[in-house]
Amino acid sequence: MTRGRRRRAGTSRCGRRAAGSSRTGPCSAGPCAPGTTPDPVRTSRRRPAPRSAARRDRPGCCGRGTRRGRTSCSSTTGCASCGTRRRRETAFGDPALDLVRADGIDEAGAAVVAVARTDGNVRYLTAPWVKSVAQRDLRVPQRASTPFTTERDGTVWPFQQPGRTPAPDGGCTTWNTVQVTGVDGHARLYSDLGDLLPAHLTTGSPTAPGEVDDLASRTAWAPSACSLVAGQGRGVRAVNSWSYASQPLPEGAGTARWACTRMDTWRGGGTLTLAEYRAPGHPLGAVAAQAADSASCGPRQPDVLAGAMWEAPSGTWYVLAAGSGGVASITARDGIRGASPTRLFALPAPKGSTATLSATLVSGGTLDGLG
Repeated sequence: MTRGRRRRAGTSRCGRRAAGSSRTGPCSAGPCAPGTTPDPVRTSRRRPAPRSAARRDRPGCCGRGTRRGRTSCSSTTGCASCGTRRRRETAFGDPALDLVRADGIDEAGAAVVAVARTDGNVRYLTAPWVKSVAQRDLRVPQRASTPFTTERDGTVWPFQQPGRTPAPDGGCTTWNTVQVTGVDGHARLYSDLGDLLPAHLTTGSPTAPGEVDDLASRTAWAPSACSLVAGQGRGVRAVNSWSYASQPLPEGAGTARWACTRMDTWRGGGTLTLAEYRAPGHPLGAVAAQAADSASCGPRQPDVLAGAMWEAPSGTWYVLAAGSGGVASITARDGIRGASPTRLFALPAPKGSTATLSATLVSGGTLDGLG
């Protein structure tokens, strides 16, 4: 009797139409089922697994030692590209398949892939061009990083998931990130947000963001570290944090700092932009405004405007607002009414007051307040 090879329901061979999918044509070696819902990764038990194979259709598909064609990625995990998707196969416990969009993936986006999670830790598969990997606490920028040894299969383990030590004030006491250094000596910083591909962190103007690779850039990022929790599970590709304004406070109460944090996704839509305000003496920024799918603080519209209520030491409340460098003047209406001929605004107002903010840009255009 001839034994037939059993195939899992909902999967297909490359080049054939997958169940529930309109896509056909070539993709990576192995089963590929766009349009199906993958089972969750199960890591409670480990069993011996067959060697997995994948084609390096895109940079960083597999770990170290891989080559073009059919290759062995790992004894327990594998990854591959399938069109604009990345896939992860895991054999911890029952086999599972995860799919994630990775449109236009490049070297920065493919440096590391999360291949397993267990007990609050993450195992990463590194790309062949990764020279070293370390863990760094973004909340404590001056603290030295903790180096990790890359195993022979190209994985590093165990990285503690970020945000697992919440602070009493609702923030976080630590936010662990992954620092990846390539063979070219350039370092990049990534944050695990619960997806297969960790988010690439950058800092600076939205038109020319830079890497978070020195003390100054980590210090600029630190007040916004805990806000990364808002991006968990959203398929975030990159997060840029930009300190766009410093505002002298009324009554000589010091200087406030304004920053915008923009989270861009692999799918293009679903971006999330946060404007954060940090009062003197506070290590973390507070979210003053947020918006989904807003152009503000992005490459197409780098300028941003946001406002917040603030209580002075005297007990007087103020409406504060700040715009980025391209803002020429600010106007408040619908509740609190006022105007400022500069990009900074402060006006006494009853506690709980609201206002609609708008700005005139140096270019002559207009800009609505975020949120």
